Amino acid sequence: MFGTANQLLAAIALTVGTSFIMNRGKAKYAWVTLLPLIFVAFTTLSAGCLNIMNLFYPMLFVPKTQLQGTINLLLTVVIMGSVVVIMIDAVPKWIAVMRNKREPENFE
Repeated sequence: MFGTANQLLAAIALTVGTSFIMNRGKAKYAWVTLLPLIFVAFTTLSAGCLNIMNLFYPMLFVPKTQLQGTINLLLTVVIMGSVVVIMIDAVPKWIAVMRNKREPENFE
């Protein structure tokens, strides 16, 4: 679970970095953070799903590991859900900036 949380934190950082680049009016450079974001998010969310199905869910049926499995399962689902919500919130804003429907924010 620690590895999943660590990589999903990287996905959040790349999402924030991409948003920063877009808001600075440098959308043509967003691919520098967008490509790693897509790779890290896809592989880590896939691995998180596999951890849930193959590791944590079976632990719920063994009395000795039931508490540990419950905690790991819940925390993994919360972390994965948070990343998905952050990305779902950011993508429409990126699209709006690229289509020039919204002016990039000026921080100067």
